[in-house]
Formats: sequence, C-alpha cells, structure tokens
Amino acid sequence: MSIYLIIVHSMKRLKERKENYQVHGFTVLWLMGENLWLKDQITNLQKNLVYFSENRGFYYWELDFKTQKLRLKSLIHEDLRGKIIYLQEEIPFGQGRLIEQLRLPFLSQKLLTIPLIVDLKLAEFIRRQLYYCSPKWLKLQEKYYQRGENLLNLTFERSFIAPLGLNLL
Repeated sequence: MSIYLIIVHSMKRLKERKENYQVHGFTVLWLMGENLWLKDQITNLQKNLVYFSENRGFYYWELDFKTQKLRLKSLIHEDLRGKIIYLQEEIPFGQGRLIEQLRLPFLSQKLLTIPLIVDLKLAEFIRRQLYYCSPKWLKLQEKYYQRGENLLNLTFERSFIAPLGLNLL
C-alpha cells in the first residue's frame, strides 16, 4: 500500500484525480491534512471526501502531523443549523499496521451512538432565518405552505440531527 501527499483544492480536480486512480486499479482513500479537517460545518468539498460503512455510518479520516495521530471521525450527523456532530477516535502513528487501522470502519464492533441534544433555541433560529430571507429556509417554508402548514408552528422538543444530506423537516 502506498500513501501519497496530495493537495486538492477543487471539486473538479478531486473528481479527476479519483477517476484517474480508479482507472489504474487503485482504491482511493483520502486522509485529510489540516486545511480539510472538519470544523463546525462541513463544506461541499469535505462532503465529497466522506465515506460510508455499515458499522460507522458516514466517516472521515484526518492526519495530524503535529500530534502524530490519525483521526477517525464517524457517525457524522448534521443538525438543522448545519452544525456537524460526530464521534472521534485517535490512533497514534506507528500503533499497529496502517492498513489494519484503515479497516477500522468495517470491523465488527459494538454499536456506537452519538449524544442527542435538544436545541432549545431552534425555533428562534428558524424564525430569524425566515425574517432575514435565508434562501434555504424560504424554500423549505414554501414546501410547508403548499401543504397548508408553517415552519413556525412546529414544535422542536426533540433532537433534530440526521446523517449528512438528510433533512428531517
């Protein structure tokens, strides 16, 4: 197995590189450097670097050269504000064989869960988004109006997080 340090800054370039590797028979696994580490919200480029396994759901690999660790962020979910929530596991460099570490998302393991948090200020957040005409929220409000409903009449007494790309409203 070979690991190469490659810098990708655009979706177009990412697609080209991935397809080129696959044409030559390589399995592509991206390990992200510091510029692409997950923060509070996920970018479109980062969404295209996320993988999926039955055991870990959506997951993402990060390399931290300062602390000499490989990070696995798994069970990645997004709340209605666009904030991401995930579990994080750190593996020190040199601990076992790298290929075994990279298989971690596919190993049989105990069921993992992420903490569910009820956002008590979600209704106010949505109210502000509609007041300031956020295109995303106006489009969603339009769908509710077409059904004779209103986003502002919903109750938000439970946690509203979902796997990436799945909107619970």
